[in-house]
Amino acid sequence: FEETMSSCNVPTDLNRGAVSFLSKGEHSQCMEHLEGALVSFRNTLKQASDCGQRANTSMACTYRLRTRSLSPDAYASSSPIDIFNQAFVFEVEEYGDDESESMALCESYIVPVVLLYNMALCYHDRAIRTGGSPADLKLAHKFYQHALHLISDSNDETMGDFDELVLAAIACNMVHICASFY
Repeated sequence: FEETMSSCNVPTDLNRGAVSFLSKGEHSQCMEHLEGALVSFRNTLKQASDCGQRANTSMACTYRLRTRSLSPDAYASSSPIDIFNQAFVFEVEEYGDDESESMALCESYIVPVVLLYNMALCYHDRAIRTGGSPADLKLAHKFYQHALHLISDSNDETMGDFDELVLAAIACNMVHICASFY
């Protein structure tokens, strides 16, 4: 992957592929793509560090965040609490004449938060589709917690609408998991 794409696009392109697999219920391929995206993101930060460069707090690319719904049929009777069954996808944002249409540079914590959230959603989705596997639900809960910690460790001044949406999604899905154990 790295030979054909800039390092900035690798994690987000892999994430887009992972969400596509997730929407088809192909969990193993989704997880492979998300693991590759996390490794790629880590390597990008490590390369900047190894070169003696200060790792930027912002990605070099500008993105708009979109959600993609999963099939609602699988969630019909899983719990009395609804799940936020939407994965997050980055789309390259083209600068237009209207500056308000452009999203500011993505803070570096946003990419791994999205990857961790989508990984959690993949395990969560697989558990629901296979009858509530406790092991998958526990892994989903763990990944949601990691994403939550990254957001809570971020600078409050840089938090925006995305953070509120993903916080709500994480909270909703963690409650859904907790409710499934009772």
